[in-house]
Amino acid sequence: MINACQIPTYVLSNISTARLADLCLNYPLLGDILLANNYQEGFDKLSEIFNGFQELFKRQDAGFALLNIYERFNLDSFNQKKATEVKNVFLDMCIDVVMAQPVFLENLTLDEERRLMHESLNKLKIQKRIGNSLYRQKTTAALLSRLLTRNNAALKEYDQFGNDKFLLLTNYFILEDESVIEKIEQQAETYLNN
Repeated sequence: MINACQIPTYVLSNISTARLADLCLNYPLLGDILLANNYQEGFDKLSEIFNGFQELFKRQDAGFALLNIYERFNLDSFNQKKATEVKNVFLDMCIDVVMAQPVFLENLTLDEERRLMHESLNKLKIQKRIGNSLYRQKTTAALLSRLLTRNNAALKEYDQFGNDKFLLLTNYFILEDESVIEKIEQQAETYLNN
């Protein structure tokens, strides 16, 4: 399956970044991101075996291409079709994880980062409105937290063992305390309003 899903070299060298980003998000094994110890580890392993991501990493406009897809991704429509038409029922989470990768975020302009933060914040509010579980909300919250960190607006809070609750979510998509999502949402709103 891994070999069968590789993109032929002649296609990789000629494909637009927008189309490549779309192919990466439609990769049949994309959901495997969620099967690792944490989602960051899952993405790292997946990107090692899929040549589409390896090529996407080289593209300076990859973040912009992914941002455009992220903005077009309609969470309400996705949830309505999830039971019948959607091939990857965890695509909403996978898109968050892919978009949150530093290699893609670092080439966004400040304006593009703000667009992404605004869109992520809207998606988080939709998830809450439709009753999505914290399991689904945490990937969007982690993306927001990474954006806040990039803009020196990250929050810090420690558990009883001295672990930074925000750092666990930001780096590994691990949600230790559900209140972290609410705090990230509030911090993102504050950041965008300044």
